[in-house]
Amino acid sequence: MISGPKQPKDLGSFLAPLDDELVLLAAGIPTFHTKRSKEFEMHAYCILELGDIVAMEKMLGIKGHNGFCPCRSCEITGVRMKSLGGKVYYVPLTFPSNYIDGKGSSWDPAALPVRTQAAINKALVDISDAETQIAKNKISMATGIRETSALTRIGSLDHSRSAPWDWMHLFLENVAQNLIKLWIGEFKGLDTGTEDYKLSGVVWQQIGRETKEATRSIPSAFVRALGNIAEDRSLFTAESWCFWFLHLAPILLCGRFKKEKYYIHACDFVRIMKISLRFTLTTDDVDELEALIISWVKRYERYVTIMINQV
Repeated sequence: MISGPKQPKDLGSFLAPLDDELVLLAAGIPTFHTKRSKEFEMHAYCILELGDIVAMEKMLGIKGHNGFCPCRSCEITGVRMKSLGGKVYYVPLTFPSNYIDGKGSSWDPAALPVRTQAAINKALVDISDAETQIAKNKISMATGIRETSALTRIGSLDHSRSAPWDWMHLFLENVAQNLIKLWIGEFKGLDTGTEDYKLSGVVWQQIGRETKEATRSIPSAFVRALGNIAEDRSLFTAESWCFWFLHLAPILLCGRFKKEKYYIHACDFVRIMKISLRFTLTTDDVDELEALIISWVKRYERYVTIMINQV
């Protein structure tokens, strides 16, 4: 797994030694078979790329999370709050009421336009063939493709499918912490809009005290000591966030919201986390997970999306 912040800008050069080794492995390496007592040609191929969100954006040569077409798995596009001076795109399933792009009023989360290697290759060709830099930039923005992916010499990687999402960063470093900020009114200066999911200061302080007290009687083999989440979250690691949501949140949040639907929504997030952490998943599990995620995201947009009727 590659960690994004420590990488050089020229990732292709950084990974050149690995790319050279992958070429040798694909061609075949003389290897001794101890059981058969003879030599054979061993061939090996890289079929997955693992890393955090920023690392994978560099690996895949895509615009990434702040782009107009940000996703590495699908071709969903974003919108900006131009009327409020917004420069960063956000990607709602339901477009703002006065946003027109010719694609309808919303994305179907069960049928998103998935990326394909063929589409990526076409975008790269179109960028290369464009006669001006402005034209190149326009194609790059529309497709989300910036440059050729790293590790392309062998062809064993399908760059539209070979980069699964990193669970830790996706859940614990992004969604989980954003939910906390929304619940306590610290998410980018936004209020609750027409909803009322914000926890009062008194309630949040009580949750903080109960969080600190909870781990006093829990063996350290399960989790390290947790501090007061209401006063200082700087020492909360991914492990801390995981334990808090999986084991403490369903209890600490019970009866704390003004409306039960917000508590149910929080518990469904915990359920999604637990299912996705199973060591084995059946087809039925995957179907359940997909339906649950779609339902959760739709409710997330209804509950916490603020002022999306202006662009």
